[in-house]
Amino acid sequence: MAAKTPAQWKTLFENVPFHRENYYTGPLGPDYTPGGTCLRLWAPTAEAVTVTLYHKGDGGAVLGTEPLVRGAQGVWSVWLPGEQHGRYYTFAVTVDGVTRPLSAPFFVIATQNPLETLGTFQLPEAQMDRFLMKLSMEALSPAEETQMIARFLTEEPLAELSSVCQKEEIRALQEACKEVYLHPELVQYLVRIVQETRVNSKIASGVSPRGTLAFLRAVQGHALVQGRNYVVPEDFKTVAVPVLAHRLTMQIGADDGRAAESVIEEILNRIDLPTENWSGR
Repeated sequence: MAAKTPAQWKTLFENVPFHRENYYTGPLGPDYTPGGTCLRLWAPTAEAVTVTLYHKGDGGAVLGTEPLVRGAQGVWSVWLPGEQHGRYYTFAVTVDGVTRPLSAPFFVIATQNPLETLGTFQLPEAQMDRFLMKLSMEALSPAEETQMIARFLTEEPLAELSSVCQKEEIRALQEACKEVYLHPELVQYLVRIVQETRVNSKIASGVSPRGTLAFLRAVQGHALVQGRNYVVPEDFKTVAVPVLAHRLTMQIGADDGRAAESVIEEILNRIDLPTENWSGR
């Protein structure tokens, strides 16, 4: 791998949608430096994968193109030395000669099948922390299964899927979300919730600052979806479990499959709800 200057590596991958760590899980090469980034991409059928890095300044100058090395389970990875605390506004991944630039907005979905998991790896806690929410799909009820059959009986709904909005509208909503008002009392309510996860005897590792900010954006987003330009306590209770539970590391012997969800619910029930005129400025 060609050497990079500290300035070139200073602003690595704030917006990369792949899993990133501040550590490396394989043998460290001669270019290893503390604080680097391991970029991983799952492409099991690919013959070659490269990533092109673009500098935020200098008119988007290309810093270089780095090859990824294929590992177990079709996971390609590359170790990028240097710091990762800045912002690249764009990058592109090339798989088998086809370049796929990333456009904004984007999001990442990772699925986990509860069956046939032999040979798969659990994501490290630092990677789990980068997902906004973890949602579980329950089995269909009789009414839902009947409705599904009716939809697919004579038609192919999946073939008729179409977009419901343009990407410009999504970006506008992302900006509008930031403008949703959060009363100072609710800011402290949010802080009390996440702080409690760090002192709870059942939890070995609580919510990180990254999780705090994710919780903030989630409650603002939920308020916006409900047609409000301000947050109310019920927004916290609605999104707390899917946003926070997967970020917790439970104490040995305390994890029974739903322990993380249960402890978040306990914390919400224990902390008094503030009362105010939430729409007031």
